[in-house]
Amino acid sequence: MKRRFWFLRSDELKPFICVELAAYVPGLEGNIEFLRAIPAIIGSGAYTAYRVDELSADGKRSRYGGGLIGSYESPFLEEHLFGIEAAWFRDEDSEAHSFVWHMLLNEARDASFGSLCVLPATVTHPPAMPDPSHEWNDYGVVREKHTLMRAPSNAVWSAFLGSSPWGPPRFVDCLRVVPSVAIDLCGIVYNGPNELFRGEGRIGKGPYSNCSSLDHVAGKIFHSGILARGSGAFSGTLPEQIRHQGYIASPTVSLTASADIAVHYGTQGGRLDKALVIVCDPKILRTAGPIWDSFKSMSQSTTSAQLESDFELVVRLVSGLGHLQKAGSVLEGIANGIQRFVSTDHEMRSLTSGDYRRFVDRDVWDTASTVLTDEEITQVCSVLEVSLAWHMTSEGIVTPSRYASAFVAVRQELIDALADAGSEWQHPGWDTTIFGYFAKTCRDREYFSSGHVAGEAIKEARIVDARGRQLDILQP
Repeated sequence: MKRRFWFLRSDELKPFICVELAAYVPGLEGNIEFLRAIPAIIGSGAYTAYRVDELSADGKRSRYGGGLIGSYESPFLEEHLFGIEAAWFRDEDSEAHSFVWHMLLNEARDASFGSLCVLPATVTHPPAMPDPSHEWNDYGVVREKHTLMRAPSNAVWSAFLGSSPWGPPRFVDCLRVVPSVAIDLCGIVYNGPNELFRGEGRIGKGPYSNCSSLDHVAGKIFHSGILARGSGAFSGTLPEQIRHQGYIASPTVSLTASADIAVHYGTQGGRLDKALVIVCDPKILRTAGPIWDSFKSMSQSTTSAQLESDFELVVRLVSGLGHLQKAGSVLEGIANGIQRFVSTDHEMRSLTSGDYRRFVDRDVWDTASTVLTDEEITQVCSVLEVSLAWHMTSEGIVTPSRYASAFVAVRQELIDALADAGSEWQHPGWDTTIFGYFAKTCRDREYFSSGHVAGEAIKEARIVDARGRQLDILQP
């Protein structure tokens, strides 16, 4: 038979709960400061208590657990928190525990408090990630080593801040119980009127293996359009966009808002003397489905309000370095350095400490400084840290933004795709680091079609030289 529980919260419960906590929680059993504070806790409005009863089939109740709740402020997050000062459970039933944590989190949210903070030392059974099969599984549990907490002025004791909890906020190492939130990884649709471009310089290769000149390539494109590299449907989500940028076959065609970028790709970075710049009509292209804007999809999926100058700095960095491998090595070096930075225990450091040089290899920093100033490199590192860097904890992977979540979701696929690529196409800094995809998206202003680009969507094909100078225009 399914167990049933009754959750109660009331200030009148405080005397009984405090006695139970002192008796049942090993961390409080001999805690003189807590025992001495009990009378003041009972009289202080900074605390409330809760109790959980188990209901039997005949309607009788038996005590299952209880706890004491303190109210706290998190100045950095500008929110209030429920601090679970102490809690006890009668048995080891994780599903029953998940009911209690679920109810406590609901109580916190009803009071406009953001989450729960819990110290394992003052609870008989610390919260853990709920089993997906449990009924009450709508929350997550993460460890935060630096949760900034400030107690109210009428607090008299705190499991988190000690016997003198008042005063300035302090950092606390604790568990956070947070509500589960569905992450929206949808891309942003492009509805603008501007033409889109694609560079093409292959003759006698790939889909143009039977073509002997650029004129023949253009003729085939006018007739058959541009084929997607994969079959199926492309719905423009962030993971799908990143997969395609990572050369994983996808049912979409890459386009760009920049004719110069199309020249770069068509001439293979200037290695070919001539190439085509294909001009597409977005209005006709949309008849087959939405067009997806990679830059807006990325920029609107990060947590920080980034300035246009942040994106421009990244473009200046990779463009100024010029050589693909050299730029990729710098991207990889900075990305690895920031991953080390966010995974290191910086006691009491702020997010804007900017102490990045200790974590980025010196030769990488020196190479980047040939293009950007030290202050500008620090700004780039800050963007990477706050919006993109991810790290693994014992509770799982922590990401700072939706874009970072999308990258982590497909990261292994990108690594596998790079391993399968020919040596000339292996550029780890570009293709297996989140900074590489950030840089490509900033530089290329890429757009994705919904599948195959039909021939009727092609307005013209321009023959250009390696410097982008127009040599001829071919019409359908």
